Amino acid sequence: MLHLPLCANAAPADKALGLHSDGGAWKFYPAKAAVDGRTNVLLIGDSIMNGYRAKVIQSLKQTANVDCWLTPLHLKSPELLPDLKKVSAYRGYDVIHFNIGLHGWPKGRILNKNYPDLLRTYVRTLKQQAPKAQLIWASTTPVHARNTTQLHEEINPTIVTRNQLALKVMKEEGVAVNDLYGSTVQKLQWVRGDRFHWKRPAYDLMAKQIVQTIESTLKQQPGNAAEDPTAHTLHSPGQKAVVNLQLDSGVPHWVVKLNEKTILKPSPLGLVLKDKDFAAFRSVDFVTSEVNNTWKPVWGKASSVQNHYKQAIWTLEENGPKKRRLQIVLRAYDNGVAVRYRLPGSGQAQVLGDRCQFQFGGDFTCWSANGERANHGPVPLSQWKGSQLPLTVKVADDCYASILEAQIDQYAPISMKRLSPTSFQSQMGASSVTLPSDSSWRVVLLGESPGELLVNHTMVNLNPVCKIEDPSWIKPGISMWDWRAWGAKTEDGFTYNLGMESWKRHIDFAAKHQLAYLLLDAGWYGLEFDPKEDPTTSRDHLIIQPHPFKPHLVRKPAPKDWKHPVDVPALIKYAKSKNVGIILYLNDAAQKNHDLDKTLATYQQWGAAGIKYGFMRAKPQAKVLKTRKIVELCAKHQLLCDFHDGPIAPSGDRRTYPNYITREFCHSQSDAMRTFSPQTFCTTVFTNMLAGPLDMCNGLYSIDNAKQVRPKIFAELYSTVTAETARVLITYSAVSLLPDIPEAYEAKADLFEFIAKLPMNWDETRILHGEIGRLITTARRSGDDWFIATCCDEKGATLPIQLDFLKDGVSYDATLYEDGDDAHYKTNREAYKVRKRTVKKGDVIQAKLAPGGGHCIRLTPANR
Repeated sequence: MLHLPLCANAAPADKALGLHSDGGAWKFYPAKAAVDGRTNVLLIGDSIMNGYRAKVIQSLKQTANVDCWLTPLHLKSPELLPDLKKVSAYRGYDVIHFNIGLHGWPKGRILNKNYPDLLRTYVRTLKQQAPKAQLIWASTTPVHARNTTQLHEEINPTIVTRNQLALKVMKEEGVAVNDLYGSTVQKLQWVRGDRFHWKRPAYDLMAKQIVQTIESTLKQQPGNAAEDPTAHTLHSPGQKAVVNLQLDSGVPHWVVKLNEKTILKPSPLGLVLKDKDFAAFRSVDFVTSEVNNTWKPVWGKASSVQNHYKQAIWTLEENGPKKRRLQIVLRAYDNGVAVRYRLPGSGQAQVLGDRCQFQFGGDFTCWSANGERANHGPVPLSQWKGSQLPLTVKVADDCYASILEAQIDQYAPISMKRLSPTSFQSQMGASSVTLPSDSSWRVVLLGESPGELLVNHTMVNLNPVCKIEDPSWIKPGISMWDWRAWGAKTEDGFTYNLGMESWKRHIDFAAKHQLAYLLLDAGWYGLEFDPKEDPTTSRDHLIIQPHPFKPHLVRKPAPKDWKHPVDVPALIKYAKSKNVGIILYLNDAAQKNHDLDKTLATYQQWGAAGIKYGFMRAKPQAKVLKTRKIVELCAKHQLLCDFHDGPIAPSGDRRTYPNYITREFCHSQSDAMRTFSPQTFCTTVFTNMLAGPLDMCNGLYSIDNAKQVRPKIFAELYSTVTAETARVLITYSAVSLLPDIPEAYEAKADLFEFIAKLPMNWDETRILHGEIGRLITTARRSGDDWFIATCCDEKGATLPIQLDFLKDGVSYDATLYEDGDDAHYKTNREAYKVRKRTVKKGDVIQAKLAPGGGHCIRLTPANR
């Protein structure tokens, strides 16, 4: 039995109800001097309720009769339902706010598998006995370790699980939720120390939240709606998306909906400052505007982008003596909404955190990024174990959303921290900013299908226009890559390494097939992690990997008769003579002893095309600022830029700096000690790739034995060669790096033709099929040519590719690149076939994919 502190103002119990009682304060407390015509409210709870009920009664005394049933009964107590029927029928209740949780936690008392049915019976009893009442379920508050401010390691997980199970029941039963767990788990400094109970500030917080929830519920009842001067609404141009805004006790909140479906229920907004937190706000101004224009990206998914949104600038002022102001800027597109903070003034400000919350409207199925490991999902939000964005959710069969961040250029990036089963807090590292200052955008991408999320332009539209005066030197394309090819042996006896002969073979092959680039990865100037190495000098030694299955590299003196010493400037000159650009790797360690501007100026003088920047080490905001500096300096020296090894997330910034061509914001294929599954690929495109272009290094053709013969491939690659071909198109990037040797592509030249023809810059993109984690079909158009690629998970698939988007009256030559009849991502990876046919608008191609396989189609107008 929990310790129950007696309430000094307790009203006499109504003995006429004949309720079960354990004595003490456990009883029914009817309202004192109830007034006819007022709203009738019933509170049901255990000893936690005893801490807040007096405050709730006091707050509602002018408008409501508040009855309270304080009970120790749990869901398996035989007296519970009979007593519940008596209590809930005592008056004609308008609102019943209830919780039944703490007394059911002891091990063996109630099994988790039985909990939902027991709770469902409880809820339905309330509905039957009080049919007119609006029901509000309150989540059970946290349990802490005795005499500490830490959560109890054994009991609290049970509380969390029960809350999650209860949330599902409430969703099914249409019962409103008051998340007391989420509001108190951040206030453990207010625990009493006896595991369950709280100090007065916590109970006051609960009471305030309960009163607000009850008042909000009453306002939503027919005939009770009242105009709120602190509430505003912003609709998207086509009325599909809507953002509702309101001050709740001086705290700004937002609600996000798509086609009347609630993505986010009321969720707080705001910043945490170092000098003093903001006091409660009042609304000063709310100014709306509309923008509708079209712009042409330097490269991208489409040749033109419409930027059509409605915007609101909500000016808030503190009620306190300082009267500091905060502006909340919102934009509503038909396929996305975004919010950012604007701090006016001058001087410096220290921002310690973000109060933005994402309180989802239900326990939606979700998927998310997960660093360089398999993506999270599909799981309910209540079971999600991640923190990294993007976080993609399925609200309904015709409603999808993804949480991201746009224009990350000044503040530290955000991640997600769980507050409750379906509520999350934005976590942002400390950021020092110069006023006036705009934060990055918190974005909710919206779509009626997963595919609509992928063709969404909201992220780039939220970024400033291109800052490169003449970006004509930025050329998308396919790149060869030396790193994964290292160690491969050819039939003529050649072994690929990190040297001039190997690089020239790559260049010659690229020139033959009109591929744009070759990337020289780590090692061309020395050991990449040694800050003593000079990144502006070709190394005068060999680089070897002593152990075939360990990534560690060491120096080895060059032979005295070294016939082909490394000379990168000469190699760049050779490549330029064949119209091939060279991209150079640069490790963060090299900048400890070498000025970055001078290094990049040297690369420009050599004629290099760009850099791949690896292993940046910095605190969150410093990493953001350093990234922007590197990209700006690359633009100054007309260099492309590709970031690897834990970069900040893409954020639509390619609009402002289109030389920012791609980055390894994903589990890049074979670029780790493990590879990913077909299912992970089909998840990554609907999570990580929503943020922007990905350097995933697809396109390995020597799949069967790469682990055995390549020093830089450490695990089997589970794919088919046709899927590898398809992934190059599906994975959106300005430059795609091919991880194999020229001879591997020449051996499958008819299949490689699909990759060699990809322009990597598109006039139009369509998603023909999209099921997160299962399959995707992407169609991209360049001029009159269409390229279509499909990938699936381990189950395989047969899909109709409907060609209803082709031009009327035009016949097309279709080349189909398909898995072999017995292809399989584990047992027969390199089986494929190529066939041709003629098609026209309205035709259907049946694409058959092997388990873990792929399918590609190239369409060109006939007789061109």
